Amino acid sequence: MPKFVKHISCNDHASTYGDSGHAKSLDKPIGLPAGTYTMSYDYPLSRTATFTHDILPTTTGHDILVMGRADYEAIYKAEDEALADGKQPQAPYGIWGHDFGDLYFEGIDFDVEKKAITFQMGS
Repeated sequence: MPKFVKHISCNDHASTYGDSGHAKSLDKPIGLPAGTYTMSYDYPLSRTATFTHDILPTTTGHDILVMGRADYEAIYKAEDEALADGKQPQAPYGIWGHDFGDLYFEGIDFDVEKKAITFQMGS
């Protein structure tokens, strides 16, 4: 299969994504081949977090950002729980400098060959 890399630009608040409107361009199917894709997150993290999601050709940019929001919620929850119980010598992801409410999805990159989805994040 030829390498297929795609980028979608967006500027959506991560912690409230989906609660109100979003760009209509995100409602179009991305057209990725069906499969299990790895979503990676590295901002604002000292250690990369990865999650897997099943993607269909009908999956939209909106669907991807909903998954991304849920993944970030899980990252911040795991970090809070690890710090609250004091049993771990360090938090799992090493979040630095930003609360979840500070983050924005600025872009989404897709690499079909690697079945990888990454996010360009800002604050």
